[in-house]
Amino acid sequence: MKLEEAITYAIMSDGHGKTTDQIAAAINRNGWHIRKDGKPGTSARTASL
Repeated sequence: MKLEEAITYAIMSDGHGKTTDQIAAAINRNGWHIRKDGKPGTSARTASL
């Protein structure tokens, strides 16, 4: 899944706002987006979109 799609899904999953740290944690925990280098996503990358 593209990062943009994963962010949308993470935000909508609880029905309330989240910080970029919470969004990145949800994406990593659920495996919705895997970076090409295999490292976990960061809140900085989430915020940049």
